[in-house]
Amino acid sequence: MEQKLCKLKSHAIDHIRYYTGMTRPRSRRRHELREQVQQDIEFSQSPAESHEIADDAQENFKVDNTQVNESLQCWKSYDDEYTTTCKLYTTNDHTLLCPIMHEPPCSAQLEDIPETWPLADNTSANTVRLECTHTFFVPALVLHFLVTDMRCPVCRTGASCKMDIACVPLCVRESYLAKLKALQQRTMQEDMINMLPEHIANVLSELELEMRIFTTSAQDTTVLIHNATAKTRIVFDAGHVADIQSRSLTASNNNLDQPQFDMITNFAVHRSFQRLIRSMLGRQLLQQTPSSVRFALTHPLLPLAFKTNLLTVNEVWNLYFAQGATSDMGIPFFCTNIGGTEPLAFLRCALCSIANTTSVTIDVNIHVIINIISYVSDVLESIQAGVQQHLQLLEADFPTLDYANELSPANADV
Repeated sequence: MEQKLCKLKSHAIDHIRYYTGMTRPRSRRRHELREQVQQDIEFSQSPAESHEIADDAQENFKVDNTQVNESLQCWKSYDDEYTTTCKLYTTNDHTLLCPIMHEPPCSAQLEDIPETWPLADNTSANTVRLECTHTFFVPALVLHFLVTDMRCPVCRTGASCKMDIACVPLCVRESYLAKLKALQQRTMQEDMINMLPEHIANVLSELELEMRIFTTSAQDTTVLIHNATAKTRIVFDAGHVADIQSRSLTASNNNLDQPQFDMITNFAVHRSFQRLIRSMLGRQLLQQTPSSVRFALTHPLLPLAFKTNLLTVNEVWNLYFAQGATSDMGIPFFCTNIGGTEPLAFLRCALCSIANTTSVTIDVNIHVIINIISYVSDVLESIQAGVQQHLQLLEADFPTLDYANELSPANADV
């Protein structure tokens, strides 16, 4: 009997040395060790001896499902449109598993986040029960509510909005804010790594440069002249796409909190556009009427204005298009919502004396533009998914109606 116990002890120690080298949480290692030791006991002992040792093990690992420090809290969404009441408490029950962490709340841990949730009476809780009765490790559920939405991860009961950070106690709020920032940085880095060249090419293929000429009326108001607008798409190639992808990834690793104002890429424009705008400016100059010109960058998914200030036609012609013009300063583009007074693009004009024409290119902070367009695209996809989900619910309630067909343009009332 003593020899069997010695072998069993030696075998258990070997398993302890093996499992403690793994990168699993301490509680999970302890649970696996306990199961492995129990299996060794059952294989090495007689049935009677196994039952005796198993009874001793159950005494040592007695279940404690006592709930203390119970408290009710109301958590709300950031837009105040949804509120849920949660029951928070402390328990040492090792049989209770958090569906997010897959381990007991009493031993679960999240990096850089306190293990317990402070309560009003200077106590703390490690477990939270939602109104749907599902139970979680408090920090894990709070992060889910802050990052994703306020729906139960198990049954999806709740709302699609995110939790208000003000619901987090002030003494631990900084930890959660730092965690959210780290998660955001990691997500953006992954997005940059996974940004497909096709996405960059799709953005560039619909990016347009336009020129508009305005005249000043007798009431000192600026009016767009009829047929005084010219547009062209920028010219790019595979080298532009590869360079933008590489530099976007570098920018995401360096600084994610501020726009990257040095992410400038030079693009050419079509020769026909260059000849057209020079001709339009020249004709307007000959009419000798007070007029102004403005250049802008446009895209179907770009809701913000990237444009130059209003410049007089005389000024633009003399500086950039007239015979002998030598200005190399460029015409700056601004977007006050993003860069304030910092230019986000420059129109470059260089007079070619041999051909007697002006070569036009544009330097663009394409990193900022791609980020804005990607965000707008994600919002539109989210709206589309919400509409589809709503239609599916309607079809489930009224199966005899074909809402997709009713909403199609072909069946719209004229």
